[in-house]
Amino acid sequence: MRNKVYLSISEVSEQEGIPPYTIRYWERCGLVNPDRSGKRRKYPMEEVEKIKRINKLIKSGYSIKGIKKALRKTDEETKSSIVINQLREIKRELEELLSILR
Repeated sequence: MRNKVYLSISEVSEQEGIPPYTIRYWERCGLVNPDRSGKRRKYPMEEVEKIKRINKLIKSGYSIKGIKKALRKTDEETKSSIVINQLREIKRELEELLSILR
């Protein structure tokens, strides 16, 4: 399967387990900025990553104002944060596999 450079709102919703109305609300709040093709929203992978980050921040108790502040971090801080989260997920998966093999 070819990797898409963007996802529709329904694809983002399904992939991330976030209702479309929540993603549209985040857009109205200025947290996400999808590309538009007529009335259709197209989410580049960078925006999908931002949606994942927003969702984690919401689950951690951040307010919309706090999320806006967190999203203003420099690109390097954001990239580092993404890498750290990915490494944590890999570690968790490896620990899960090790427990299965024991």
